[in-house]
Amino acid sequence: MADTLTSTALFSIVLTLGAYEFGLWLQKKLKSPICNPILVAVILVIAVLGVTGISAKDYQAGCGTFSWLLTPATVCLAVPLYEQVKVLKKNLP
Repeated sequence: MADTLTSTALFSIVLTLGAYEFGLWLQKKLKSPICNPILVAVILVIAVLGVTGISAKDYQAGCGTFSWLLTPATVCLAVPLYEQVKVLKKNLP
């Protein structure tokens, strides 16, 4: 079963996005800071991988798409932050 699920990257993408969406729904429903969508998604993904017996390497291989998309997004956020470093230092205290 695990081989069938991990044969494409679609399983990893759907699992990750579905877990995050569930975390968003849970946060809106319970309005608790402990229901952070990222925390809920991590716990849910770990639980699903444990139940299905899929290895972390197989899951990570499927999530290569996210890495590919997050790298430019990180740079796009870092450049304006670097340009405003003087303002950030001034407002640090």
